[in-house]
Amino acid sequence: FVKRKINFKKKEDKKKKIFLCFGGGSDLNLFKFILNVLRQKIEKIKKITAITSDKKVLKKLINLKKKYFNSKNYILDIYFKPSNLVNLIDKSNLIIVSGGGITHEINCRSKKMNIISINKNQILQCNRWKYFGHNYLGNWNGRKNNKITKKINNILNRKKNDEYIKQNIFTNKTDQIIKDAIKIIR
Repeated sequence: FVKRKINFKKKEDKKKKIFLCFGGGSDLNLFKFILNVLRQKIEKIKKITAITSDKKVLKKLINLKKKYFNSKNYILDIYFKPSNLVNLIDKSNLIIVSGGGITHEINCRSKKMNIISINKNQILQCNRWKYFGHNYLGNWNGRKNNKITKKINNILNRKKNDEYIKQNIFTNKTDQIIKDAIKIIR
């Protein structure tokens, strides 16, 4: 009989579990761009979860999975109108999304977002999210963007995953939230 010391500390997984969502309509090829950037850092990624509610984008994602990730590699999961959206968000430690309605759901889950605006009407909202502890990566215009690529690579090169869980905004931003809510009501 051999005595062994039991270690109850969880081993921290340094690989990223990435959540991607770029709206319910056309993504303007943002999925293609982001997946191309991510596949160059594949050794730092454990899982990529991409969600969409547009059938055309779903077809593109399936083709991109075949092109960028071979069939034996199960690193990319694609979901079409998932019913378990909250679970998918909670399982991720790195979130890259467009500046649409999904940002409110992610903010409620106390997850830090990396936001890319894909429409001009999202730029103001995306800039506003910076004040609540999120990252605005820039505006996507449908073409290769070296600034966004550089920012994503910097995020992937970070060592700690806990940087992606934000502090509760209600403890330090209550006044600003109330003022914004009053502006919307008026």
